[in-house]
Amino acid sequence: MTKFELYFNLGLQHITDFQGFDHMLFLLALCTTYQFADWRKWLLAVTLFTVGHSVTLFIAGMDYLSVDAGWIEFLIPVTIFISALMNLKKPGKSSGIGLRPIVAGVFGLIHGFGFSNYFKMVFAEESNPFVAVSYFTLGIEAGQLLIVLSIFLISWALINGLKTKQRDWELFITGGVVALSSYLMTQTFPLELF
Repeated sequence: MTKFELYFNLGLQHITDFQGFDHMLFLLALCTTYQFADWRKWLLAVTLFTVGHSVTLFIAGMDYLSVDAGWIEFLIPVTIFISALMNLKKPGKSSGIGLRPIVAGVFGLIHGFGFSNYFKMVFAEESNPFVAVSYFTLGIEAGQLLIVLSIFLISWALINGLKTKQRDWELFITGGVVALSSYLMTQTFPLELF
């Protein structure tokens, strides 16, 4: 197995692993209001999330910056919660890329810190960690695209099968994501504050 295959597969597994379903939940919140035809916008949002994730993964993994893991574990569901709340804004035609891709990039920075300890273990002996992270990032992006395309496919099938209005479906999904992320926030809140 080549280094590319090794790290690409690690990235793919990282994003598609159901034990780390927070990534999937974030992608669901991020892409619920998009249609497949909006591919430029959702692809930009997903890619900026990946870039943000990889930047802090590398920075924290190389010990250039350290952030308390307890706070990161709490902030990850906060990003999911906020992304879901953004879905409540009344939809309308917008010109340009909109706010969502920028927010996704910023939230990617937070998510990247959550995986930095694993990075330290896996890439510790790597002579060129930047190249390894690049391969890993390509695997993450591929996994995210698979998840988002699955979201669109499932949504399309359920909306057409149940004859549900798109906006009703978006609000249903958003409510579920808000509830799950709220639960995750209560489970990960750093108690050492008090």
